[in-house]
Amino acid sequence: SKQLKIIFQHFGMVERLSGSFEIMLYRIVQELLNNIMKHSDATEAVIQFIKEENRLHVTIEDNGKGFQVLPEKKGVGLNSVKERVLYLNGKLSIDSEVSTGTTVTMEFLLANA
Repeated sequence: SKQLKIIFQHFGMVERLSGSFEIMLYRIVQELLNNIMKHSDATEAVIQFIKEENRLHVTIEDNGKGFQVLPEKKGVGLNSVKERVLYLNGKLSIDSEVSTGTTVTMEFLLANA
C-alpha cells in the first residue's frame, strides 16, 4: 500500500489543551487524515497547530489530487468534521481544486487562554 508522509509542526503550544477539546480535535484530525489516505492519492500531509494568545489555528494540507468543493455534496467524513468544529465554536474552511491538493483551515477561540 501507498505511504503517506505526515509532517507535524506546532508553534506557541506551551501547555496542553483541555481534555475534551483535545479529544475532539484529535478526532477531527484523525478523520481528515483518514480522508487524505482514502481519497486523495497524496504522498505528503502537513499538520500545523499555531497558538496565538487565545486563538488556535489548525491547518491540514495535502499534495493529493484535490476535489471540487460543493457545499451540498460533502461526504459523511467531512460532515462529521464540520459538526465537530461547530461544536467547538470554531471556523472551518476547505480549499481544494482538482489536481492541486487540499487545505483545511480551522480556527478556534480558546476560552481559558
